[in-house]
Amino acid sequence: MHMPYNKSITASILANLDSEEKVKAAVEESKNTPEKITKLAAFMRGINEEQYPIYKALMEGNLEPFIDLVNEAGEGYWFESGDVLLMCGDSLKSELLVKSQKPFYSGVRSSHVAVFFVDHILVDAMPGTDVSPRTLLDVLKDAKDNWRIIRKKGVARRAKQENLMKACIFYIAQEYEIFKYREAKKKKSKSYCSELARKIFQHARVENTGIAPTGLITPAHFDRLADESDEWEDVTDNLRPAIEFVNRYEPIFNILFEQTRNGLLLNRDRFKERADYEKLIKKKLKKKLISKETAAKAIQEIVKMNSEMNNQFWDHQRMKKSS
Repeated sequence: MHMPYNKSITASILANLDSEEKVKAAVEESKNTPEKITKLAAFMRGINEEQYPIYKALMEGNLEPFIDLVNEAGEGYWFESGDVLLMCGDSLKSELLVKSQKPFYSGVRSSHVAVFFVDHILVDAMPGTDVSPRTLLDVLKDAKDNWRIIRKKGVARRAKQENLMKACIFYIAQEYEIFKYREAKKKKSKSYCSELARKIFQHARVENTGIAPTGLITPAHFDRLADESDEWEDVTDNLRPAIEFVNRYEPIFNILFEQTRNGLLLNRDRFKERADYEKLIKKKLKKKLISKETAAKAIQEIVKMNSEMNNQFWDHQRMKKSS
């Protein structure tokens, strides 16, 4: 079963807003904005006349026209969380990386792996940057034409999709590291592209992936899965209409990407703020500036707030009630 586009994008658009009240306020403000101002804002974002009605509807909180258009354009196919992009960069370094993987799999053709998080957005581990969300078009801009997208069979059900999305979110902001592989594995705080993909599927508890649970893993291993495993299918051609649609409406998808990225960063910041506050409480308790009762009450409130957060992160997880 292959799922058409659904309302998962709704969460992406509103991910960086704190409450239902703020969502309503933002939508109401957009509805009350003069048409000239809305058009000017659209123009500044690269929205053309064809795209403007969709943009205006989105800004007013009406997702239906966009969803209908996506389903029609995708011909029943859309990106799924956990889809894996296999590609080779167009640089000499990428070509050399492919050749270096021949001992792992003679049919290797990929130098890089990235995992779809939601819709057209992937999580990616690249040299020089932390694990971060990127758009598909951004990832493909420096890729050779032989890229492909593979999909693990049996992950289309909502529960598995949600687990994969949460797993993608979990590893945001991990440092990239491949040369010190053993050290990174021990610390569990660093990732490179293929290892990130493995971590995501393990974290989401997806079974029968064929991905080695331990040891060095490379894009070649995913190429082998794409070519030989019955558990994976190549969905590249099925997704081409969806990719063409994303390209056609790129300015709008870029807006949705910005909202999603900002929402993720805000979620991380909130965990960090609470972790810092907990440290401050414990420091004050140690210096006897506050009572044990006051400290316990404050920490319990932090636990409660964290328990209400939808997402966890590798370095800012929910605190257990025993904290």
